[in-house]
Amino acid sequence: MHDDDDLIDEQAFSFESDEAEAQFYESVEREIEQTLAEGLPPIEEDEAERRIRAVIARFAKANVGESR
Repeated sequence: MHDDDDLIDEQAFSFESDEAEAQFYESVEREIEQTLAEGLPPIEEDEAERRIRAVIARFAKANVGESR
């Protein structure tokens, strides 16, 4: 079982635009589809959390670069 403190706080991450938010969710969807296509077993919750944070970090870095 998971602890609520381990979940990503939706309020802690905001998007600069609707387009950035859409791109983020499309990226997450692609990662899910890729995992399913590879026939890999379901991942553990901590691995899912790590992957989500990696996607968030990539988009945060990309958005910082675009805003300059």
